[in-house]
Order: sequence, then C-alpha cells, then structure tokens
Amino acid sequence: MQHSAMLAIDNVAKTQNGGVWSTESNDGLLPGIDKELVHFLKQKFSQFIIGLKKTNWSGAKGGQKMDTDGEKGGPKSDSHEENKEKDGPYLCTGYYVYMLREPCVMCAMALVHARAKRVFFCFNNSVCGALNSVAKLQTISSLNHHFEVFTGFL
Repeated sequence: MQHSAMLAIDNVAKTQNGGVWSTESNDGLLPGIDKELVHFLKQKFSQFIIGLKKTNWSGAKGGQKMDTDGEKGGPKSDSHEENKEKDGPYLCTGYYVYMLREPCVMCAMALVHARAKRVFFCFNNSVCGALNSVAKLQTISSLNHHFEVFTGFL
C-alpha cells in the first residue's frame, strides 16, 4: 500500500541503499515534487536542507566509507562516531514526520518501528486514524518505542 508514511519511510531507506518502491528520478530524493517548487523552497528556506543525500556504500573497501560523490573517506570507525544516529539499526531515529492526514494503524506502526521522534498531522482520519481519532497508538505502554503526536494546526 502506498500510503504517505510508508512511502516516506521507503524514501529514507533509499538513502541507505534500501527501499522497495521504484521512482523515476532520484534527483535530490524528492520524487513527485515539482522541480520549480523544490527550487523555490531551497531559495526561500536556505537555512534548511531540502531533500536528502544518498550515501554510497557499494564501493567502500578496507574499512573506508564512500561519501555521496564516491570519494573515499576516513576509516569506518571515525565516520561511524560522527554519524551514529544515522547509521543505527532504525531508519528514522529522531526524525520529525509531517503529514496532512492522521496515519492509519499500519502507517503508525511503521513510524513506531522506524523510531520517529515526533509526528505532526493536520486532519483527523475518522475511519482508521491511529493517533487520535479511532485509537491512540502512542499511548500503548507495551510498545517498545513511543513518539510525540501533535495535531490541530488547521
């Protein structure tokens, strides 16, 4: 199912040489977003990073990390210390997730498993919303990860 949360997590996986859903263009890893809009956002909000950089590990040899341009970096241990949070076992550790609509149970659990830090959404999903409308997944104490939920913006 191509729900927005699932596609977002998949796009993060693509930055780590994973992912399942194919996209026509990996230009800035912003598939489906008009290039003019991306250009405008980059100019308007220059203090923020718009899009993601794909890390290339395929050519790394002898404990060296390959950067986004295919150049060899320092030893793995040095780069690993600098990027511990990114290189961890979970895809979205510490990420803030912004959605228009409240995610369903499947998407909310995917966000739990991906270790998102905060989830923001504008509109409730009265049919199958898992964070406010039908259930409040983030309040289930038996889950091994919890995130903060914010809503009511519009």
